[in-house]
Amino acid sequence: PQTELLVYREDVVEEPAFTHRVISAGLQTSDWWMKNRLQLGANRPIKFQENLYTLFPPEKYAQTHPEFYPKGIPPAPGDNHSWQPCFTVEGTIEAAAQGIIEYFNNNPNETSYSLGINDSRNFCEADPNHPAYPGKVNSVGDLDMSEIYYAWVNQVVERVLEVHPDKWFGLLAYNNVTDPPSFPLHPRVVPFITKDRMTWIDDDIRHFGHSQLAAWRQVASQVGWYDYMYGTLHLLPRIFPHVMAENFRYAYENGVYGHYIEMYNNIGDGPKGYIAAKLMWDPYQDVDALMDEWYERMVGPEAAADLKAFFEWWEEFWTGDRIKTSNWFQNGKTRTYLPFTDVSYLSLVTEEDLTVSRQLLESVLAKTQTPVQQRRAEALLKMFEYYEAGVRSYPGGSQ
Repeated sequence: PQTELLVYREDVVEEPAFTHRVISAGLQTSDWWMKNRLQLGANRPIKFQENLYTLFPPEKYAQTHPEFYPKGIPPAPGDNHSWQPCFTVEGTIEAAAQGIIEYFNNNPNETSYSLGINDSRNFCEADPNHPAYPGKVNSVGDLDMSEIYYAWVNQVVERVLEVHPDKWFGLLAYNNVTDPPSFPLHPRVVPFITKDRMTWIDDDIRHFGHSQLAAWRQVASQVGWYDYMYGTLHLLPRIFPHVMAENFRYAYENGVYGHYIEMYNNIGDGPKGYIAAKLMWDPYQDVDALMDEWYERMVGPEAAADLKAFFEWWEEFWTGDRIKTSNWFQNGKTRTYLPFTDVSYLSLVTEEDLTVSRQLLESVLAKTQTPVQQRRAEALLKMFEYYEAGVRSYPGGSQ
C-alpha cells in the first residue's frame, strides 16, 4: 500500500501591469483599497502633486526675497494656489534644492519629492514684458511654460542628487506645462500627464493623446498618467468601462509607469472604481466578465441582468453620438478635463432615458434576494432619483 503522499507546491506570483495605482477617495474605504491592491498615502511610489508652495513659503522669503514671487509681491501666508515661484530669478534653484535636501535629511526613509507646480496660471514669466516671456500657447490653450519650468526642474534635481543620489521626483504635466520640453528630463523625474481620457472617444483627440505620450516618452525615462474619471462632479452616472479598458491597454503597451485617477465616485458610478482597480493590475482582463461579476455580487444573480442593462444604457449615453456631437463635449474635449461646472449635457437626456432607467432599477430592487442586496438596490434607486431631479429641474431638460 501507498505509505507516503507527496504534494508539490508551486508558488504563483503576479506582478501588476502598473507600478503606481491610485484612485482618489470617494465611496471607497481603506479596506476596499487594500483588497483591490491599490496604494494609499505614504505607500504611493512617487509623490507628484501640487507642491512648490512648500518650498517658497512667504513666511520664510517674503521679506528677504520678494523677487521669488510674481511681480515681486509675496502671497499672503497660506495662499498656496494663486502663484508660481519665479523660475528665471536667481536664487530660486538654490532655495528649492536646499529645501528638498533638508526634507530628505529630516525624512531619510522618503523616496520621492514632488516638484508639481502650484494650481495656478500666475507665472512670473507670463508677463508679456518679461524678458523670458514664451510668446506661444500649448496644446491645451495655455501659455507654454514647459521650456522654462522643466529646465528649472532639471537644475534643482541635479543639485539635490549630489546629496541624496537615490531619490525620485514626480510632477504634474498640467496646464501651462502640459507639453514636453525640447530637451530630456533628468531620468529621476517622472511626469504625470493630465487628461480626462474619456475624451478619447473622439478620434482626433485620441490620436493627439497617443502622439503626446510618444513625445513625452522621448524626453522622460518614465511617464505616468493622471486621469479625471469623475464621479460625483457629474450629475448623471458617468460610466465608460470599454473606453477605460482600451486606454489602460494602450498605456501598458506604450510604457506608462502608473496611474493616478481623480474619481470621487458615488454609488451612481456603479462598477467604475472596481473596473479601474482591476484593469490597473491587469489591463487584459475581460471587462465584460468583470462587470458581470460586480453586478451579481452587488444585487444577486436574479437582479444582475437588469443592473447591467441600466449601466449599459448610460455607457451608450456617454460614449455615443449624443455626447460626441454635443456642444458640451466639443467645447471641452481639448481641455485637460471636461467642464464639470457646465451641466448642459443634462439637456441631452430624454424622457426615455429616465423612464427606462427607473424601470430597470425598480426591477433590480424587486428581484433582490437578501437584505444586503436590497439595501444596495435601494441606494442605487435613491441616487437615480437625484439624477432624475437634476434633469427635470435643468432648463430645457426632460419635462
